[in-house]
Amino acid sequence: IIHKLSHREKLRAFKDVLFSPILVNDLAEILFKLEEKKFAGTIHIASRESCSKFEFAKSIAKIFNLDRTLIEPISIDQLKLKALRGKNNSLNVDRAEQILNMKLPTVEDGLKKMHELKLKDFIWELRNG
Repeated sequence: IIHKLSHREKLRAFKDVLFSPILVNDLAEILFKLEEKKFAGTIHIASRESCSKFEFAKSIAKIFNLDRTLIEPISIDQLKLKALRGKNNSLNVDRAEQILNMKLPTVEDGLKKMHELKLKDFIWELRNG
């Protein structure tokens, strides 16, 4: 999304597909906390809220100061996909928050943190080794 918008390329994003994205850095921190607690079992780790792919792309554009008009909302139903996909892929993190005794980050929290890391060239250092 960032690459396309940075290069002024149009982007189509689903307005009717929900998910709960989380910054991988936050995921790693949470996994370390679960290890410290000696947690064993199945648990959902994701952002505290869900959003559509379209809302997510718009939020990225806003936080990274990119052109939101390049993002076009579409329905997943408009595509003739060979494999059917669910529209609600969001996860409930109530159990994780209870076990960890903390609120998991929101989508916006993760995007703001990602932007801060980009400003520090953190992402590009990792990518370029």
